[in-house]
Amino acid sequence: EEDWIKPVILTAEETSRAQYLANRIATSPLTGDRLPDNHQPEAEAIVLTKRSELDASRVLLEESAARQVSREEGVPITGFIGVLLLACEEHVLMPDEMRRLLNECRRQGTHYGSDLIDSVCSICERLGQ
Repeated sequence: EEDWIKPVILTAEETSRAQYLANRIATSPLTGDRLPDNHQPEAEAIVLTKRSELDASRVLLEESAARQVSREEGVPITGFIGVLLLACEEHVLMPDEMRRLLNECRRQGTHYGSDLIDSVCSICERLGQ
C-alpha cells in the first residue's frame, strides 16, 4: 500500500518530552554515548508510543539505556530478537532461518553468544508448532 508509512510530527509538548528523555538516556550509566542529540530518535519513538491513535503496543529499542528509560516511562519494549520471535509465532520465519539470521548478525558484530542463539532458536521451534 502507498500509505503504510506516514510521517508524524511531534507536538511542541512531545518534542520537549523527547528532549528530556534523550537527556535521561545520555546521562544513564548504561550508555556509551553521552550526547543527548544522538538519543533523540529513541526518545521520540518512546514519546510516540504513548499516542493512543497510533495504537503502538511496544517500541523497538536495542540500546540498554533507552530500554531502561522506556521501561521507567511505562512503555513496553522489544528488540530485534523479539521481532524475529514474533515472525516465528506468525510462521513467517522458520527456526533454521532464525539461526542463520542470528549467526549473520554475530558475524557482523552483534554480541549474540551461542547460548543465546540456541535458546532463541529453541523458542522459535516451540512457537512454530
